[in-house]
Amino acid sequence: MNLGKPIKEYQSSTKSFVKVAILSLVSLGIAALCFSGAFGANAGWDRKIVFSILGLLFLTPVAAGIYVTFTRRGSSASLYENGLVYRMGGKEFSTTWDQIVSLMESTACRVEKSDGESFDLGRNVEGYDEIAGLLHEESLKRLMPKAKAVIDRGGSFSFQGLKSGGKIPLGKALPDSLVGGGSFSVDSTGIALVEAGTKIAWSEVQNFGVRQGEGRRAGFAFFFIGDGKLEYQMNYGALPNAHLLLAICAERTPHLAKTEV
Repeated sequence: MNLGKPIKEYQSSTKSFVKVAILSLVSLGIAALCFSGAFGANAGWDRKIVFSILGLLFLTPVAAGIYVTFTRRGSSASLYENGLVYRMGGKEFSTTWDQIVSLMESTACRVEKSDGESFDLGRNVEGYDEIAGLLHEESLKRLMPKAKAVIDRGGSFSFQGLKSGGKIPLGKALPDSLVGGGSFSVDSTGIALVEAGTKIAWSEVQNFGVRQGEGRRAGFAFFFIGDGKLEYQMNYGALPNAHLLLAICAERTPHLAKTEV
């Protein structure tokens, strides 16, 4: 693997650790209060049950904090001219820019390589935003010509979102449109939502881009594209290569030159 010359080192983020520690301590304190209420001298069985359940619920963030701290221990990253090396929990992952076949930009960047190996670049490294920006830029620089060549030859390019209940914890309780489930297929004529069996022609596209969700979806950003009559929407952070899909939309809709993506 030719990574080239070393450029920059990124050490473990103390801010990330402090946030996890504070959340864990607060949750532990609340859990302790719940258990003290459950097993007080005058507590009845109904109170014991309710407060015990609440105590267990507040212990969940504590367990998650311990898990994250353990698995992400010793995190660091090394940037090279042709790729990067990421270390966490005693493991090391490396990739060149050319090896990246899929990038999912969510709370952490999930990188999938051509050999099938994948890893999640967490925010536990100083300079996460800078590294995430490089992953976005360098992968798009290489993926876009390949996708364009397939489409120009009359073929189609697919974008498969995550499925509820698949690789997402408690995913079965979430709708596919929220977690990113669904498949887009793009070709020279337009973009189709495979599950719905519908298609939007490039010439009819009126708007596309990324927008913030509302209500229970306020914490998510969504890719959207519409022709005035029909609109597709998918969780941007759970759609692998969403940045490539945006670039293809921009390239295929020259009549929307002012669209911000």
